[in-house]
Amino acid sequence: MIAHASTRPQAVRIRVMLSMVVILAVTVSIFAAVTLRAFDRSTQPELRQRTELLGTMLRDDLQRALEFGIPITAMAGLDEKVETLVATFPEIQHVEVRSQSGEVLLDLAVLNREIPQSPWLGFRSWTDTIPVLLGNEIAAVMTIHGNPRLLEARTFRVLIDIGLIALAIVLLGTEVILALAARSIWLPREALIRLLDEQRRGRFRAVIAVPGDGPLSRLVEQLNDRAWHLAKDREDIARLEVSLPVTARLPVFLLAFGTETTASFLPLMAKSAEYPAQLPETFAAAAPLVLYLAAAAVMAPFAGPFVRRVGPRRAFGWAMVPVTLGLVLMAVSSGLTALALGRMVVGAGYTVALVACSAFALRAGGRQMATRTQATQNTALFGGILAGTVVGGIAAFEAGYASAILLGAVAILAAFPVSRWALSGPAGQPRAPRSASGRKPQLHAYAMLVGCIAIPTSAITAVVIWYLMPLLLARTGYDTAMIGRIIMLYYLPTILVAPLAAEIVARQRLSERMAVIAGALVVAGALLSASALSLSPIFLVVILGVGHALIRAPLYALVVAAAGAHAEWIDRYRMAERLGAIAAFLLALVFFEAATPGPILTAFGALSLSAMGVFAMFGAGRRTDEAVEF
Repeated sequence: MIAHASTRPQAVRIRVMLSMVVILAVTVSIFAAVTLRAFDRSTQPELRQRTELLGTMLRDDLQRALEFGIPITAMAGLDEKVETLVATFPEIQHVEVRSQSGEVLLDLAVLNREIPQSPWLGFRSWTDTIPVLLGNEIAAVMTIHGNPRLLEARTFRVLIDIGLIALAIVLLGTEVILALAARSIWLPREALIRLLDEQRRGRFRAVIAVPGDGPLSRLVEQLNDRAWHLAKDREDIARLEVSLPVTARLPVFLLAFGTETTASFLPLMAKSAEYPAQLPETFAAAAPLVLYLAAAAVMAPFAGPFVRRVGPRRAFGWAMVPVTLGLVLMAVSSGLTALALGRMVVGAGYTVALVACSAFALRAGGRQMATRTQATQNTALFGGILAGTVVGGIAAFEAGYASAILLGAVAILAAFPVSRWALSGPAGQPRAPRSASGRKPQLHAYAMLVGCIAIPTSAITAVVIWYLMPLLLARTGYDTAMIGRIIMLYYLPTILVAPLAAEIVARQRLSERMAVIAGALVVAGALLSASALSLSPIFLVVILGVGHALIRAPLYALVVAAAGAHAEWIDRYRMAERLGAIAAFLLALVFFEAATPGPILTAFGALSLSAMGVFAMFGAGRRTDEAVEF
């Protein structure tokens, strides 16, 4: 997002993004429908032949026994033999054998096949009736019911995977296009505007880099020559560099993609790892997540000063080292200790890297654009998490947990060279520490924001989305690929809703405080409804994603405003988020059972609703545009 840009380009970008989402969804849907119909037409004859083959085999076995004088009712092990034979024909749903008098001799319903009951799958079922002869007389009638629904479901899952991978590619492509546009268009244009402003004020002490062949190159050369000729002292001339928040999006996306390939299976991986028998299973499943949050909480107070001392650019590069090492340790480990240690190292590096990108974006955009800046950062962040969740779940299902984690490590390695350019300019450089002489923090408003909004939001995300949902879905029978598809629905609303909410807030049609309250109300309603009405986990994940998408960007802007000129209060805000999530984890593990999620959802729903009420009544704070020195 470009600093000092009007609202019109932002609105245009939102419309373009929504148009891309609609076009992608319609294209994938049409492709899936056409593929399924083509699949039906091509496989129907083959499936009918397979059914006839099965009927012929069963009839021959029965007629052979009848020819030896063995009645069908006296055939020992007939049910087991038919069941074994039918198991090799997944399209068969029901086999029935009736005597000529109408007595049911065999009734085998294939109930263990998880065949979806969707009305638009399996609409071409069939029934074959095959007589069993004894000489020239019909001794029995065999009826075989076939349905391609199971095979269609498998094909449909492949199409879903293709569509989700296409979505991940589109998200990555969008970030790459934005980075290229910033490099070739927006950064040169912004530098040119600032150089013109300097020369308009009579200051001839700066030049800018000449872009490649293009309409601006000749104008830039003339302005640079003018500065060289009119400067009083050529030694004072320096290169004018600019930074834009949009350039930090691609490193954030790659960081989130690499670290969150484990989002759909980390509790399952921890539960299946080697650990002492005395440790409860629920604690084992939660250990990597708790230690991850603990490492993030410990690093939060130190990440901000470190980023300010060495600069966001170098801080991000240094943070890639522990993230990569932690992912490799997770991939090669078979025990819970090494897995949790690796995730803890990833959490420490991830915290520093994310703080670096956030500081860069806020420096480049300024306090006036804090909501928009954080919204665009969240879009890239959760877009990367969504892509990593989907790709990681599919990779884990197809190639194993280690392959999915190593794929994330490759993305982290790619993020390092990207950050060397993306976090350049004045916003990426170190800043000497100085005493905060500006406005003091609004402690009351700050406490209300952190205690009533930030901590419940972080706790619900960690406990419900990261921990409870994978275990609940796995217990229901979903594999890691499907769990990844469902969990990614939590991050999808952030990509779609967060930019719209930020635009509404920027146009002052809704205050940041009201946006936060509305989001908290949505979250509380979803959790309480899920517990009382047995809401589907899929709908719960989506609604929580919508509520949190409304909260995050305005919440960060309000925290920045409440912090005044004291950047260390932003670090404490991040630490409080992690500590609150850890406390919620421990309380949930001690007082609730993961096998019965209803009480957990009710408790978190009541917490969110009561905290929102307290914030609505007592959480007002004075709005300010004073910049925070990050």
